[in-house]
This record gives sequence, structure tokens and C-alpha cells, in this order.
Amino acid sequence: CELLGIQCRLSLLDLDKHRNLIVVPDRALFWVCGADDGRSMRNEEPDVAMAKLKEKNRHPATTAITLAIFRRARNVSDHSFFVDAVGSLIDGFYVPTLMLDNGDTCLMKFGKTEKTSERWGIPSFERAM
Repeated sequence: CELLGIQCRLSLLDLDKHRNLIVVPDRALFWVCGADDGRSMRNEEPDVAMAKLKEKNRHPATTAITLAIFRRARNVSDHSFFVDAVGSLIDGFYVPTLMLDNGDTCLMKFGKTEKTSERWGIPSFERAM
């Protein structure tokens, strides 16, 4: 997170508490094809978004993939647009969220059904290889 200028709060990347809900390649580097920054899937609760993505043969972005999308397109986290990494969970319940907080970009956690609005999007991708 520090390399991207993102504050990481609440021990989000503690591997004992963080897990991916989808299968991604088991290596440090891999390609993600057909990435969407979340703008096309807004105002959805995480569980509803997961079902809609599955219908479209898309996968929800994990925390790492969401950070990679942010690195590629820094404008995804502006004052009116935040993203939920619903492909991952923290402590079995919390969704990692990339957002602005007092002008600083940070990674935080929210409950799975804590919010929905046009300000939140769900990033996704077609395939990882």
C-alpha cells in the first residue's frame, strides 16, 4: 500500500484475517484481462453484485487486484467514487474498500451490507492468467 501512496487501516492485509473468495493464480505476478474499475457496477450490495457478476461470467476483484486497478487508473478513487473489493473478506465479514478519507486515499473495511450508493462501485475482471 505504501508504494501506491495508500494508507492501510485496521490491519487489512493481515494474512490470518484476510482471504480471497475467488481463485486467482498462485504466484506473485499474473495478468488480469477485461478489468472494470467498478463504474459499471454501482449501488449494489456485495452479495447482489457477486450474483450479477457471475451471470455475466465476470469475477469480483480481490484486494490485490483492486489495488492494481488503482495503480493503473488513479482516478478511480476520487471524491465521488469508492470501490469495494468483494472478491476478498476480512474476518469473514468485512469487505476491503478503497476510498478517500480527509483527502488521503486509504484502504478500509466495511460490513458486507453496510452501504450501497452511486458513490460505491464493484471492480471486476473477465479472467486472470
